[in-house]
Amino acid sequence: MNAGQGLRTRKGTHHAVRYCKLRSRRFLVLHPGKHKPMEIINRAIRSFDRPERLWSREQHGALREWRRWIKDWAGPSAGNKPMRQAIRILGKIFFLGRLRRCTFAWNQELYGGRVMGFTVPGLTSAHIEMDPKDLHETDGTKDAVTCHIGTLLHECVHAFIDVYTCGDRCRRLSCVEAHDFHIGKTGHALDWTLLAARVQRTARIVLGLEVKLGVCDGISCEYESQQFMIQHPHWCRLNGIDATELKEMLVWIGLAQEAMGWDAASIRAFAEKQSQRIQEVIALGRGSPT
Repeated sequence: MNAGQGLRTRKGTHHAVRYCKLRSRRFLVLHPGKHKPMEIINRAIRSFDRPERLWSREQHGALREWRRWIKDWAGPSAGNKPMRQAIRILGKIFFLGRLRRCTFAWNQELYGGRVMGFTVPGLTSAHIEMDPKDLHETDGTKDAVTCHIGTLLHECVHAFIDVYTCGDRCRRLSCVEAHDFHIGKTGHALDWTLLAARVQRTARIVLGLEVKLGVCDGISCEYESQQFMIQHPHWCRLNGIDATELKEMLVWIGLAQEAMGWDAASIRAFAEKQSQRIQEVIALGRGSPT
């Protein structure tokens, strides 16, 4: 099969992640909106979650670029252009070199100051906005630089997933149905959680910054969003909520906690605490709309 050739099904087309050889170099071929979520997430993780000596030539070059960039960066006052350069560099290190089309802007009134960053997906690219204020005390990081870079990585994970996974744009019914499990209501479900947790761990080693990508906050936000939806009996009945689906949500949360380094006892205690909630929601879903 040639590079980029689609895997055709009755419901739509997915594209495999493949390489195209041109002369003496190999190029990774990705198609916006055409890849199965976990395939591309796992491919990205494998590319950087390994000893640095096993990284590609492009990743090593990007790491040298990063060290020069972070040394020279003057902060938000330097404007948008340096941040676009940072996105390109971080894309080479963590995201298969595929964030070159992202645009960026500082926004002092981002949702009334309620969020630190936001990503707007497009068909073939994404636009990232961030609050330029120094929020490192709120974020719990060392300084403003560490806070901003953590937020940028958080949004880059969103951008990568939004642009290259099929998500709810897919014509395959199975992908649409799995959207909440993989992508979620807020974008912080299984795919984002697994990739963000690995990016955070590796970034702390290779970037020299104790960044925080807000993985815990993302999980909490997504869980509350999904839980809010299933608290409505009418919604439960229409969407066929059952014990299996709710248990899958706990599996997702468990995987996320494991990725963040939670010990087995903590994960087990959380699962036990939520077991009663599962039964309550199942019973609620069988009721009549109020």
